[in-house]
Parts: sequence; structure tokens; C-alpha cells
Amino acid sequence: MQKAINKHGKSIILFREPERNIILWKQYKEAFYCPTCHSKVIIRSGSKVIPHFSHLPHSNCRLGNGEGMYHEMGKYELYQWLSNQNIEVDLEVYFPQINRRADLVIKVLNKIIIIEFQCTKISAEEIAERTSAYNQINLHVIWIVGMNHFNRLGSNQIKLNSFLLSCIHQFPKQKNPVLYFFDPASRRFASLSHIYAYQYTKAFTTINISLIQTISFQSIFKEAPISEQFPQHWTKQLQRIRNTPITHPGKEMNWRRKLYEQGIIFQYLPSICFLPNKWQIHMHTPFWIWQTELCIKLIQHIAVSDTLTISRCTKLLDKSMMNQLPNVHQNFSAIHSFLTNLEILGYFKRTSNTTYVKLKNVDKYVHLEEALKGDEIMISNLFLEKKGKM
Repeated sequence: MQKAINKHGKSIILFREPERNIILWKQYKEAFYCPTCHSKVIIRSGSKVIPHFSHLPHSNCRLGNGEGMYHEMGKYELYQWLSNQNIEVDLEVYFPQINRRADLVIKVLNKIIIIEFQCTKISAEEIAERTSAYNQINLHVIWIVGMNHFNRLGSNQIKLNSFLLSCIHQFPKQKNPVLYFFDPASRRFASLSHIYAYQYTKAFTTINISLIQTISFQSIFKEAPISEQFPQHWTKQLQRIRNTPITHPGKEMNWRRKLYEQGIIFQYLPSICFLPNKWQIHMHTPFWIWQTELCIKLIQHIAVSDTLTISRCTKLLDKSMMNQLPNVHQNFSAIHSFLTNLEILGYFKRTSNTTYVKLKNVDKYVHLEEALKGDEIMISNLFLEKKGKM
């Protein structure tokens, strides 16, 4: 940790101190104390170690675990970045009412915001617990993930896991969820938006990487346009999904078998079953499964001019299909986004926030080539219509 209290009760942040001070304090074994547990701490430093305070062996301080050099560097760089913008920032602030110590606390436009630089993988449950604790005392938290977890699969694809999903944010005035990464060694800051998951662990996304000293804190909230290549990438992925047989027993094989027993061939499903959905991150189930369920059990049975409600769709889908994320607060957003896509494509007209009227029936396919061509046309049309809104 970087902050401790000296014998005079003054708060000391090590990386703000001249090297000569640190050398003298170590030499004369100056007394410092943990701001949280008030036990004695010592200075550790060296050629390969950023100067930091460390608890003595066998310390019982709950917040006294070693954080590692990468984490120390990250806090330092983020602190300097914010401070250089004249943003009021404090380091390692302890909140006794929730027994939490925040990496950074800033004050912007009279709002207090927590910034956590998370460079070690922790469970989704712990992210949710820590986020909830801050929310309980009316504090919002921004999670910035260490770049050591940035697993890029291509120019606009990334690998996801439950940890990263839990660090995705959706801010009040933003249309799209975002995910932040930072590498203190190279000072690169990555902002990911338009996150369209096509598998639970993989997603297409718009990736912007900048040197942190070239961007402002406010700029990380600006929404970037979606990639022009998105329709081609999504259509190519749909070709793989339609063409790839399921060879291992499991939920999807059972689901496809049930479709076949109803006389429905997976490869010939309507294109509306394969629409991109920015809130797929909310779902435990592949998008083509739950969208197909809505299509064949509801949409195809509704007569033209009849209504469909979001609550009716929600009742149809098993709750186990849905995934609650601690930093994204959008109830039934994936279903709402799906129906909005159908409205854009001319299948429905929205008459209220939760009600839609059916305008036309869904096209059916009898050949794979016809289905693939239909996918290409529909995704292209959807992208052109939504481009300014995506």
C-alpha cells in the first residue's frame, strides 16, 4: 500500500515523497501506522520494487494483503493522470462503515466516485459484493481491469469470462455498456464499447487504445462509433453457427433434438433468431436459443395486428437464462433490444414502453443457402437502420 500515518498523525503517500526521504525513513526506522488497523507498517523498496508500506508478518489486518508491483504501478499512474487534470483525488481511502479500502477516490461535479484498479482475477460474486457495499453508502464505483486480462482474439474481438462481465459498466447517459483496461507499464488505456457477445466467452467489440496522458477522464465516457465491418463479421459468425453440428452431448444438443422432434430444422431457422444483441451479456444462454424460443413459441403464433408484451416474453424464458451483472442495471434489456430490432426490421410497431403490435409474419426458409443469404440481407439492413443508434 502507498498510504500510512506517521508518528505525528500526518498521512504520507510514498510515491509523492522524494527518494531521499524514503531512504532516511528506512535508515532510521521511522514509525508508520496502517490507516485501517493502526498497526505498525514498514517501508519496503529496492531496485525492482516500488516503495510501499507493508504490514509486519502475521498481521491480522483484513486489508493488509500484498498487492503486487503491477497494482502499485497502476494506482500511481492513475493517481498522476487524474491529479494532472486538477481532479480532486485521494488514494487508498478506508470506509469503516463497510470495511472497504478503495484504490482511488475522486470528486467530480460534486460527486464522489470510487475507482478500483483490479489486476488480479476475483470472482463475480466478490465484484458484486464490493460494488453493492459502495452503493449502500451512495458511492458509485468504476472498475478498471489490468491489461494482463485483456485477451484479444482479433482486431475487434475479445475473450470474456465471468470476472470481466462483472466489470462491464452501463452509465446512466450511455446507450452502450463499456469495459475499461489499463496497463501501467506502457501507460495504455483501453476502452471497449459495442460489446456483442456471440458466445459466452467471446464477443465482437469496438476497441479504442490510447496513451493515458493523451486522454481526459471525461473522454472515457464518450461513445465511439461501431465498426463498419461489424455486419460482415457477424454474418460470418452466423455461417459458422448454422453450419456447425453439435457433436458433444449437452444442453444445446438436447435443445436441437427437441426442435427436430417438432419438425424444425436448426439450419433453416428464421434470421430473426440470430440477431445481434448488445445486452446478450445479460444472458447465460446463447442468443440463438432464447431468440428462437421467443420466435417459435410466441411470435409465430401471434396474428398480424395482435399485441406482444415484454412481460409475456419474460415469463416464457427461464430465469436461469438470465445473468445479473453488478454494474449494469437494465431490467429485461436483452428482450427489449430484441423487440426493438424486430421493430426496426418492420415486424412489429411499439405502442408503449412494453407493448408491441405485430405488422407481418416471419419469413421461413427451406434451404441452407436461402437462410444464409437471408441472414446477410437482414443483418445489413439492421446495421444500416441502427447505425446512428448503435
